[in-house]
Order: sequence, then structure tokens, then C-alpha cells
Amino acid sequence: MNDESRKMISRRQMLKLLGASAAGMVLAACSPQGGGETQPTSAPGQAATQPAAAPTEAGAVVTQPVTAPSANIETGKLVCMLCCGTDETRELQKQFNEYFTQTYPSIETALELPPAGQNYFEKLQTMFAAGTPPDVFDMWEGYVQPYAENGALMDLSPYIETSPWKMDDFQPA
Repeated sequence: MNDESRKMISRRQMLKLLGASAAGMVLAACSPQGGGETQPTSAPGQAATQPAAAPTEAGAVVTQPVTAPSANIETGKLVCMLCCGTDETRELQKQFNEYFTQTYPSIETALELPPAGQNYFEKLQTMFAAGTPPDVFDMWEGYVQPYAENGALMDLSPYIETSPWKMDDFQPA
């Protein structure tokens, strides 16, 4: 393989992939097992979770429970929705999905890659309102605050701290 045929990825792209990987492994078992009832659990060192809310354009808040993943990440379904990539980043996302599927063959994966301009955030809000948000999704920094304020995001710090990846190895994003 020569240097021209091998594409390099930036630290930011690698951080996104590693973040998606870590979140995917952690959240893979978030879907309810069996009867469809979700029982809130606690993240390591934290109290039980509170109902989460997704912001809506009209200002209303739709609450849905955000639960910590179970200890078993060997089965389940992982839903990833990633936005607005170039052909190169879409290929990297597909490669990650293939890697994850090979590493965790008992976890069903669903990767959604809507093209830019396809109302990504409207779809994301609709998924939250319906109680079926993706396990892993991306957003720009300007959109994070309302989701965080409404409890729709899970703090992954306890999981990152115990992972082999160290945040100091990456350029701040």
C-alpha cells in the first residue's frame, strides 16, 4: 500500500471515532431487555438518573428516561446517527461500524448517516420526543447546551476514565 492510497485522518476525526467507539460500547446495552420497561440505573459513582428532556423548537420539553448501560455489553442493539459527513468521513464511519460488528458480533448495529441538509436536528428531536433516541449521535457545540440542560445527555467521564484512551493524547476540540 503506497502513501497516496492510504488516507490519513486528523486528530479531530480520530477523537470523534474514538468517542463514538467508547460511547457505543458503553451504550450498547441501553435498550430495554424483554418486556420493554426501562428501569433507571446509576452510572458508576452516581445516583439514579433523572428523566431526560429533549428541547423542542416551540420551547416545550419532552421527557424520556436516560439510563446508564447495564454491565453486560455483549448483546443488544446500538443505534448511531451521525450527521453531515463528507464521503471520506462517511467511509470512516462505515469502517468503524464494520470493526464494531466484528468485535461485538452479538450486538446489532444500525448506522444512520443522513446527508447534510436533511434536517438532522429535527429528526433527532423527533426521535427524543418519540422515546427512541439514538444511543450515539453527534452535534455541533451550539446545540449541546439545551440537550445537556434538559438531561438528555449522559456524562461519559466515568467510562472514559477507565478506558485505555487518555484525553491528553488528543488535541482539544
